[in-house]
Amino acid sequence: MASSLTFPNRLYNIIFIVILCVGAKAVSVDSSQTTGHFSLQENGRPCFLLDLSATCHVQYEKTDGTVATVSYPVPTYSQVSGFCATNDEFDTLSSIQLNFGDRVPGHGFNGTFALILKYQRDVPVMTHFWLNEVVSVYTLSPGLFPDAKFPNVPVHTYNIGTYLNTSAFLSPRSYLCRRDKEFSLDQYVEERPTNVTIHYIHVQPFLVQHGGKFSQTEECPQDFQSTTEPPYPVTTDTLVIPVGHFVLHDDKGQICLLANFGAMFRVEYELIQGMTRNATYVLPENCAISGSCEEGTVHVTFSFDTAFNLSASFSSNEKTFKLVSLSVGYIRSADNFPHALYPDTSDIEELTNLTLLETDAGKSYLCKEPGVIKVGPHVTLEVLELQIQPFDVKNGTFGETNECNKDHSSTIAPFPTIVPASSNIPTNHTHTTTNMPTLPPPVGPTEPVQGNYTVHDSEGKVCLLADMGLQLRINYTKQNGQIATGVVNVPVNSEVSGKCSESHSSLTLTFYDATFNLTISFAMHKKDGDPDTYQWTGLYLSYVEAPSIFPGTQHPNEPRLILNTSLNLFTTGAGKSYKCNADVDMTVTKDMAILVRRAHLQAFGVTSGQFSAPDECAEDSNGSVDKTAIIVVGFVLLVIALCIAVAGVVGKRKEHMVYVRLPSLLD
Repeated sequence: MASSLTFPNRLYNIIFIVILCVGAKAVSVDSSQTTGHFSLQENGRPCFLLDLSATCHVQYEKTDGTVATVSYPVPTYSQVSGFCATNDEFDTLSSIQLNFGDRVPGHGFNGTFALILKYQRDVPVMTHFWLNEVVSVYTLSPGLFPDAKFPNVPVHTYNIGTYLNTSAFLSPRSYLCRRDKEFSLDQYVEERPTNVTIHYIHVQPFLVQHGGKFSQTEECPQDFQSTTEPPYPVTTDTLVIPVGHFVLHDDKGQICLLANFGAMFRVEYELIQGMTRNATYVLPENCAISGSCEEGTVHVTFSFDTAFNLSASFSSNEKTFKLVSLSVGYIRSADNFPHALYPDTSDIEELTNLTLLETDAGKSYLCKEPGVIKVGPHVTLEVLELQIQPFDVKNGTFGETNECNKDHSSTIAPFPTIVPASSNIPTNHTHTTTNMPTLPPPVGPTEPVQGNYTVHDSEGKVCLLADMGLQLRINYTKQNGQIATGVVNVPVNSEVSGKCSESHSSLTLTFYDATFNLTISFAMHKKDGDPDTYQWTGLYLSYVEAPSIFPGTQHPNEPRLILNTSLNLFTTGAGKSYKCNADVDMTVTKDMAILVRRAHLQAFGVTSGQFSAPDECAEDSNGSVDKTAIIVVGFVLLVIALCIAVAGVVGKRKEHMVYVRLPSLLD
């Protein structure tokens, strides 16, 4: 990613101090004096805003074998490059690159220098964003790194994770933190680590509004004081779960969702002394509600106490609606998570690919009895007195009810109870307990089988074709701590869905009773002067770590998510299909690889439901040449052999005719 750096020509003059020291020493930085103001633009409008004060501490090896550290602030004159996320729901990444070095001479940076910050957001409706990757790029120039053992060598150091995570905001929102945050960039590299300390950051990597100003600010929890008192015994006070009435309006001001319910959260967290405890809190009646209502899809978020939220997504096929995903965002605040080992840190846990609360269109779902559901590895949610209608709300009132079969004899499914209700959750209700479903072992061949998948647009026309076999190889941790690999061949009878537009298309395959959901996204690339092309750009996999597929797993039946939106695969000319008979094995992340067999794809420009002329992959082209050459050479050799054989036969006949005795002439 950082191997291709660009530098604009404009120069800035500012003096800064480079501190050279032996050993790692703390550097005191006045962020008010070293804060740079940076932005990215797209189509003439700002799309990424960043105010930053940061210091890089670079360790390097000297010629005498000792290790020294050079520390320097990221210059405020740094030149900016990068990219912004589009409005596509699968485009989740924005990246900003602060470049300083040869193109900004006279400041002591000889060579390539850069700091790269890559941000990611949740999809399809953004309620959170976070710093996903930090990259430091530098050159071991002798002027800055005296006596370096490997002078003038460029170095890249990385850290990939989830940092500076916002939690539960009404977008658009910016993020502000005035407290030091240090990142050790030591992943996937053999070089000595670089430490980057961010002293001050104000960032908005998504949904920058007209005018190019920061939106409403969410301040990091580190800016507030937290308790350092020793742990107290667990209290057992009974919480009252209030039942609230919630209303969501669409962009025209009309009511599009009604909901009555009460909710309580139980979140397991670590204490300072190595023990664990459950934090328990409730959804307030007066929480803020936000979201979006579109044809066939509704997203709603209930937010409270600045950094807590509950989000849900519903889908409708005009006959019924259902709950398809849940997520819970929280922060380990001192009030709700006393004496936490990692105070004031935030997390988001989610459960996707659901088919719950299925209800007839135009009606509301009603279930007075409580349901308990495990949203993630640490979050358990209890919901009671639930009535909800996310579609076809008339006159601002609930429609006819479909009651769950706990309340009334009915065919409608109840709100699930899929984990035991712990005694740590105070409640006056009795819960029925069932377990997470266990998937049967996948049956069939051990090799991927050829599937034929078709996506239709809103008019019912075929807009995407995909014939291919897919095999997923996913790493997981076993109970003994060893890393193993689960192998999944995508079934040919997977449920197929997707979307198509002029610039983006996607194919979604859902299988194993909706516990696996694989989405492949494509994007059209248009460049002035170059032919238009499209590529496979993203992969999103959500799944349940079922023991039948992941034997001996340390985390049975827990939801998992794998995402990569920066792929650049199967480049194809516009108006053509991509074809490759050879196996293509790709690494998606460090925990997942995918095998694509006998692929024939067309994500754009499908005519009459048929593939267009193919762009063949290099492996097939090379293979065709080799086979042709073999056939030609074989044929030539066969002709030569026949000629030699014929010549031999003719020669022997002539020899026999020359030396034959003619008795009639000698007599």
